[in-house]
Amino acid sequence: MIEITYRTGRVITIRDVAMKRVIEEGPPVDFSGSLVYIAGPIVKDNEVISCGPTTATRVESLIYDFVKIARPYMIVGKGPMYENMERASKEFGVKYGVFPGGCGALAAKRLRVIDNVRPELGMPESIRIMESIDFGPIAIVIKEGKNVMKDVEKRARLIFERMVFRMRFFPPEAALAAELLRRGYDSIHTCSPMSLAEAANEAVKRGIKEEPRRGFLKEVEYGIRVISLRGPEEASVRLRGEDISGEEIMRYARDAPGIIIDTGFSHLLTEKERRKLGLQINLVKGLMRRLRWEHKFIVTEEPIEGKVIYLDPSADEELKEPERGWYVIGGIVDKGNRLSGITSKLAERREAKRVKITLFGNVIGVTNTIVGIARILIYMFRGVPKDVAVLLTSPRRALKHRLQVEKDEEIRRIIERLLKRRKNLTEYAEKPIETLSKALLDVLRLRSPRSQRPRSRPSRL
Repeated sequence: MIEITYRTGRVITIRDVAMKRVIEEGPPVDFSGSLVYIAGPIVKDNEVISCGPTTATRVESLIYDFVKIARPYMIVGKGPMYENMERASKEFGVKYGVFPGGCGALAAKRLRVIDNVRPELGMPESIRIMESIDFGPIAIVIKEGKNVMKDVEKRARLIFERMVFRMRFFPPEAALAAELLRRGYDSIHTCSPMSLAEAANEAVKRGIKEEPRRGFLKEVEYGIRVISLRGPEEASVRLRGEDISGEEIMRYARDAPGIIIDTGFSHLLTEKERRKLGLQINLVKGLMRRLRWEHKFIVTEEPIEGKVIYLDPSADEELKEPERGWYVIGGIVDKGNRLSGITSKLAERREAKRVKITLFGNVIGVTNTIVGIARILIYMFRGVPKDVAVLLTSPRRALKHRLQVEKDEEIRRIIERLLKRRKNLTEYAEKPIETLSKALLDVLRLRSPRSQRPRSRPSRL
């Protein structure tokens, strides 16, 4: 159980530059019994404007020596700390607490400046002595050498791993994170500042080596810390090695479903239709490139080896859950309805399985554009239910047409609500799964059927 506390009394703000000075030259003030707040406050005319916490891992390499010299009562910062803080806590009895990030204005209301020590270091780096009244909330995460954050991280990592292994489509960064976590690593070092996606693309080409390196923390994504250049943070592995090959990193992605556009009957299209087909293909290609899933996208006229599944609106079987294999979209743009049934002929020629995408059991309301169908597949590969994927992707005119012919009241209510509230939700196809889930909840959160609603609550549609 995490202890939550508030502090009334002496608070001293400090950051890494001043902490180095304290270690090298000795403490300029008496830190003993004080709360040391790792922060760079904004102060104007001796009034604290904002005082949000600094990421504590910036001082991780200094904290043991600092505590040994200064002997504070408590250290407060943002985010986790590790071995050095645990050692200092065990030997000197100091606690480490976390103040919530983004609450600098709240902290400022509880703090009053008494003195400014080492003003020559500048506003954020100088040591400031303050008085506090109910400063908090502070969550004590390291006490007597025991680190609660490690248990939290372990649980979060397990949850993440379950989430990742349930994903039906692996972008390179998720595949890299899954492989690192599987091997017990939580960080990677890159020579230049990179996002996890950029690091993953490099790792696929050049591999990874198990070799501790120090640098600055750039970002944390999928539970992996990305550390760049030279600095105090330590990474478990680095890019450009041979311990873990690119093939091992992407082994999860190999079995994921992919998308094919079959242009086998493009010779039957008019010149205008071929130009529109090229535009649709480029839109899908651009979408797959932005999502870094190019390795799972093919445009071809020739048969593909392996399991292929054709998407055909006249098929008998419905697509319910994506499975391993390649999903084939017929490369047809037919404005005059001259080529009706051509996708079925493509599938027969390839001797392939056919399935259809439906919306609540009916093809009416489903988009018929190549890029629209590709978006539905991407949603489904990322774990979104099929009917929701269709609702988010189909154009308004298709949904309005479905509304005219639909007799089921519950389905009508869902479509009406979506048409009222939706602006342009197809952009969420490129967002992280967490953002996508929130968007779906915002748009499709429906009240219970009338028979199950409490009588005191009126209907609001």
